[in-house]
Amino acid sequence: MGLEQIIAFGEKHSQTGNAFIRKFPDVPFRGNESFDDIHRILISTRSLATLPMWNSYQGEIAQAKILENVFSSKIKIHELWVKKIQFELITRNPVPIDSIKTVASVGVASTQCSAFLKGRDLKRFDSTTSALAEFKRNSSFDCVLCAPGACAEYFKAADNVSNPFNFTSFVLVGNIEDSDLADAKWEKLRASIFPKNNHIYGVEMPKASPTLTEEQQSFFEELTNEADSINDIPRIIFVYEQNPTKCGVLIETKGDMPSPSLNEDGTTKITMKENLGRTKNSYSDTAIAFLKETFQGATANDFYKHIGAKGYLYCCPSLNIIIHGFEEAFTEAISRNIISKYFELMDNGLQCTEAQKELFQKYKRDFYFDKIGFIEFIPVT
Repeated sequence: MGLEQIIAFGEKHSQTGNAFIRKFPDVPFRGNESFDDIHRILISTRSLATLPMWNSYQGEIAQAKILENVFSSKIKIHELWVKKIQFELITRNPVPIDSIKTVASVGVASTQCSAFLKGRDLKRFDSTTSALAEFKRNSSFDCVLCAPGACAEYFKAADNVSNPFNFTSFVLVGNIEDSDLADAKWEKLRASIFPKNNHIYGVEMPKASPTLTEEQQSFFEELTNEADSINDIPRIIFVYEQNPTKCGVLIETKGDMPSPSLNEDGTTKITMKENLGRTKNSYSDTAIAFLKETFQGATANDFYKHIGAKGYLYCCPSLNIIIHGFEEAFTEAISRNIISKYFELMDNGLQCTEAQKELFQKYKRDFYFDKIGFIEFIPVT
């Protein structure tokens, strides 16, 4: 039985439509304006969907229910990638930008275009496509913010009014196994997502802030136990809030991942979720390369962070560490713990690249003095 359909949130010229076309240029898809509809289709039919999962300012795109459904094993991840997000400023006629007061756009523009929107009235829509449709119908709006290329019939007052460090992590998900994609008619898609080189795991644990619990510290140390080199260590990529007391951690690895150890009383508060997906490309590798190329000056530091309205990013490019989180102190605590462990392993002779050796030598003295506090994350704005 062949795959039924591929869906993308929004239409061809939406942010997600653009992301899909750039990632899979020869693969057809059907646009859908409703996260709820896509959720229903994904759960009830053998289908794939491309959705926005995380944004540098917004954090988790909770309406898409991706991580919720992945961690409950209703869908699997088939690929993850990042794309810079731009919002064109469209008006009916040339007008001074200072005169613009009423704006139509997708709801997440409130965080992604917050500098431009300051002092202006934003009417929120479910997508840039629906915002553009309302702008065309309703002359009370001074402008619409939409994806590049979405509106050629009106005046483009600015190429991009989004905040400077605006990018989104997109995901291809479905409730089908890799073997279901063997149908020859999906050969073009297969070329983009095969061979599958990375495994996706999940871990559920209690929220802890501003420091990690002993059990959490032990688990993160155990991630490194079976690695033959720094680049073989399982990589934490997303930390999201499941409820007020619990969080989920999404991890990619090229091999198996160790199970959490039990406490002395035979229990553990950390639960592993296996077989959440497989991907062709390493998210951390491609995301770090993307940030380096796209935001060159901002991402040139050895350790950097970006603090959004609801999303937090900590990165050490040389160690291939990029962690997205929902809460600043908790995400930073995880990042510091992981980086410190990498330094300890390099100090003990674990195989690493020349760039990683240079990083270690550069900060070795500081590391010996303060194993956690030596790291200074430079803010990216």
